[in-house]
Amino acid sequence: MEGWKLKEGTISFKQIDDFEVMSLIFRALGPSSARTTSYKFCFFKSLLDNLFNADNRNLSIPFRNIFTTFTSIYYNLIVKWDLFQMSSKNNTVCSIRKIIENFVVEYPQLNGTFIPFESLKSSLQIELINRVQREGMKYVIGAFYGDTNGQIFNFSKKERIVWLNPSAYKTLVRQKNMFEKINYFEWMKFLEKCNENDKLCRLTSKIDESTKRINLTQYRDFLFYSGQHRCAYCGKELSISKTKTPVDHIIPWSFVKDDKLWNLTLSCKSCNSKKSNKLPKNNFIRYAVRRNNIIQQKYKNTNLVKLDFKNYSEDKYKKIYESALLNGFDDEYYICKYNENYLLI
Repeated sequence: MEGWKLKEGTISFKQIDDFEVMSLIFRALGPSSARTTSYKFCFFKSLLDNLFNADNRNLSIPFRNIFTTFTSIYYNLIVKWDLFQMSSKNNTVCSIRKIIENFVVEYPQLNGTFIPFESLKSSLQIELINRVQREGMKYVIGAFYGDTNGQIFNFSKKERIVWLNPSAYKTLVRQKNMFEKINYFEWMKFLEKCNENDKLCRLTSKIDESTKRINLTQYRDFLFYSGQHRCAYCGKELSISKTKTPVDHIIPWSFVKDDKLWNLTLSCKSCNSKKSNKLPKNNFIRYAVRRNNIIQQKYKNTNLVKLDFKNYSEDKYKKIYESALLNGFDDEYYICKYNENYLLI
């Protein structure tokens, strides 16, 4: 049976090495695989972006997590950039585009000035995610499962969960940047066949920025009012001002592709600019782990902490840092001048 027709994928996982994982992914994304839409590229990006949200016990990821990212990417690519995601000679458009375009027409407040997906009211986000997920469940997950011989993940449409192969998960994390670049490259080649030249400028950034959360105010407020009043890197005194106090991703967002409290801290504008896409020194992560333990103990009953720390563990955080190093993120350029007390709250 073709993968997209499956209601569940339950092939027993094999222990596969890096080469086998790469071979499966390359085959699924490469030009020899069947594809009429860009769904598989968006799905794989959504899977990569949610690797660090996998349950620590069984490496499960709910469909909801994947399709939240999936919807955000397509909404911004289609509504903001008007990028077609289907190769067609008779001007037909893919079903996901139809869903999103009909959604925008249905809600007049979405017409006119573009509103990023992340800035939509939560009720509108949920409504669109539900519509896209219903369509995506029919074709996307099973198709990618079949393309990779069921050795990257299993899935159940009834339970709405994917379970990652532990050995494949390790490779995906270790080589995350490489897989992202390969996926972007094949996705861009596909989009070049679907769109006019004037829409193809800065394709990589259009795809990459489609999932970036815009408003981190709740995190700034939480950290500041919980007691972090100094820059985590230099100790400069901070204010609650949005323009003067950036929220910094300790491990760069470009690797983690997520905004979670356990990876965020406050910094001054100067340090935020200098650190940029760099990693802090390893001992800074030890302090961050201690800070996270304090947050979990003191604020365990707050919704933000419950949600953001659901799949967090000290070991996972340290491994994410190590994986970022392996993926080429520099920990030498930016030398932290911090005192432990600047980070702790």
